Formats: sequence, C-alpha cells, structure tokens
Amino acid sequence: MPRSEHRPAPPSRRNVLAVIYHQLTAGVGAWGAFKPLLAAIIAIIPFFYLGQHFNRQHKKARDWTLFQIPLLLTLILFPPLYVWSIFDAYQTAVLNISEKHAR
Repeated sequence: MPRSEHRPAPPSRRNVLAVIYHQLTAGVGAWGAFKPLLAAIIAIIPFFYLGQHFNRQHKKARDWTLFQIPLLLTLILFPPLYVWSIFDAYQTAVLNISEKHAR
C-alpha cells in the first residue's frame, strides 16, 4: 500500500495575521491588551485614584481617598512636629540643667 504524503496547505496571509494578533493581544483583543496599560497611565495622576474609577472600583477609590487625608496631614505636620521635637528636647535639657544647678 503506497503511503501518500499529505502535506497541509500553507497558511494564508489572513491566518498568519490572525495568529499574530492573537499572540500580541493574549487572546483578549486590542482593548483587553491595552486596558491595563491605560489604567496604569491614568493611575499615575496622584490623589484621585482614577485607575480604580476606570476599573469601576469606585468604593476602593473612595476608601483610598479617605485614607490619604490622614496621611497627607501626617506629611504636612511632620516637618513642624520634627522641628518642634528638637526644640522641645533642647529646651527640656536646658531647664533640667538649670534646675539641677539651682538646688
């Protein structure tokens, strides 16, 4: 029995482009491939959590916005508090020394 060699038909240009598109977009299409990139780009804008809003996670964005208020106050109040702590430590040390020598 002769063995017939069956060669598959060469892929058409359309099939090749479809495979390339599928590989580039990880099977989720162009929007699915670029959506995470766009979310990351708009999330770079500080304080608004636009990436979470873009992903329709409005509760998470609201919670993070409320969470950042004490953090922002901490960053604003830290430098004066730090300077005050240095001054207070100096002043307390001076008062302790003066009280010791006054006895």
